[in-house]
Amino acid sequence: SSYLSEISWRIHRIAVAQECRRKAIGSELVASVVAAAKKYGVSYLSSSFALESDVLRFWRQVDFTPVYLGSRRDSSSGSYSLIVLQGLSAISRERASQAARQLAGDLPTSLPISHPELDGQNALALLTSLASSLPPNPSLANDSQRVMRYVHKELVFEQCVASLQRLICSARFINLLTAQALPLVECIVLGHSRSDVAVQYGFAGKSDLEQRFKIILADMVVNKIEER
Repeated sequence: SSYLSEISWRIHRIAVAQECRRKAIGSELVASVVAAAKKYGVSYLSSSFALESDVLRFWRQVDFTPVYLGSRRDSSSGSYSLIVLQGLSAISRERASQAARQLAGDLPTSLPISHPELDGQNALALLTSLASSLPPNPSLANDSQRVMRYVHKELVFEQCVASLQRLICSARFINLLTAQALPLVECIVLGHSRSDVAVQYGFAGKSDLEQRFKIILADMVVNKIEER
């Protein structure tokens, strides 16, 4: 790999005292490392951490990109480990972008297989952080039509689950998902059973859960059609 032949620094840990948080101190610490790394000709900076949405948000704010999601959960936190990267030259930034695009393209398939214990909130945070790297959906128009047929009860869930996954995991739609859509993410992206998700989120059953799906999906598709 080209990464192995170039100089890189890893940020092992960053911590700010509780009373000093929300003052951009963490961002300033990272910025000082970036400046020093550039001075010494470093090509990449990296870090890894247990995937949690708030921690990921911080690293995205300081321009680090997710490039690899481990398949084993940390024994202490129970979370999957995420590696983030920042390229410090035009070439290294492009290589980091390539790795991010690979990860983004793999996630819709790999998440339910390799990360079965990932929860909806962190899955949505990861996909949203990679929105610009998600591959285009060439069947977007057809998928949107099939989803609306599901909304209008012309198709059942099983008939359009593939269209639902492609639609949700596309750059055009992923940023429209809010916390209200977490049950949808759990079922469509992570492959969790509708019965289990209905219980987890307090729905009366699968029918009640799917009614929520249809409200969210109709709003998403209509908003995007109006945008055009």
